[in-house]
Amino acid sequence: MKKIKGVRRNRAGRYLVDTRWPDGQRTRRKMPDADSAIALNLKIKVAIADEERIWKNLRKSLRMEQNSVYSVSDLIKRYMDEYVAIYNSDIVRKKTKLVDFAAFLGNVPVDCIDVSSVSRFLALKKNAGLENSTVNKYASAVSHMMRWAEDQGIIDNYPLSKLQWLDEPEYYAQRPAGRVIDAVFSHLHPAVLPIFIFLRETGCRKGEAISLREDQIDFTNKIVTFHTSSKRGTRTKNNRTRRVPLPDAAIEAIRSVKKYGETVFCNPLTKTAWSSQMLQNYWSQARQIASDKYPDDSNLCISLRIHDLRHKYAIILAESGCAMHFISEVLGHYSIEFTRRRYARFSPESATESVRKFLKRAAKRHKKGMGCLP
Repeated sequence: MKKIKGVRRNRAGRYLVDTRWPDGQRTRRKMPDADSAIALNLKIKVAIADEERIWKNLRKSLRMEQNSVYSVSDLIKRYMDEYVAIYNSDIVRKKTKLVDFAAFLGNVPVDCIDVSSVSRFLALKKNAGLENSTVNKYASAVSHMMRWAEDQGIIDNYPLSKLQWLDEPEYYAQRPAGRVIDAVFSHLHPAVLPIFIFLRETGCRKGEAISLREDQIDFTNKIVTFHTSSKRGTRTKNNRTRRVPLPDAAIEAIRSVKKYGETVFCNPLTKTAWSSQMLQNYWSQARQIASDKYPDDSNLCISLRIHDLRHKYAIILAESGCAMHFISEVLGHYSIEFTRRRYARFSPESATESVRKFLKRAAKRHKKGMGCLP
């Protein structure tokens, strides 16, 4: 068949009409053969060339026809292929949750997914003995899939706006001790040491370091940029581009590794990007060695997480006087309050010393008659 814009074949050999509407929404429709796919594609093009009312009515009718036979299993497969496989690092975990949800509902139409059905599913998981945080992860997976379905035009409205989430206690990590971090770093394998130095010096997320590319780095201005588009680099968690300063130690770590592929940090044995699990294995090994070597800090070494390097970065910035909104921006958080509550927690000693210095400066200004409080 001659290549026609808007008509293609999927991996299974089925013909698809793939339409991007003027308002940005997308519709994909499986067709039984090439002729019917070409005919529908032409119909859509004619409608789009007409007034807005015409093509919106056509899109609505296509949705109604498709949704009448569009099952939960179909939605999960499409969501996994078109979103999860591209943007999520842990595909297996998300697929497991959604397959459990499909098994609970059975092969029913997508229109049957509502607050009641999802709440029953979550109650089943809770009664099975799962923690609230784990049950909420199931809720998050289903909720995001339905949001995506709305964006893609598969459903007209998001049906889970009133879904109740379970309460869960916030996790506050223990303040990472510098000596413990140094102890673990001293026993890291040389092959992974550069990427961990980069994590420590920039406060970025592990996934961002794993997928870091050369075109994200500006060595002249000593800045690394994390983009919102996965095509240009790491897709940021809050969907906002952010720029992070590169200390000399981070630049040295980047330049110390050999380049094998598109990513900056690669496994020298496989010559591919590091996997999250492989980094965790090396980290766990170093923690165990440090724990055995320094018995007084054994528990601190064993409990030290890779993510604690990010906590330490934020705490150092906060206790050095960096404004909270700057810290929040560099870390890529959605709110300053989240940064303040979860990451930049001051030690009592640091807070006391900062206030003492402020009072000394204020006293000097008062003696000079500058009107400040003594």
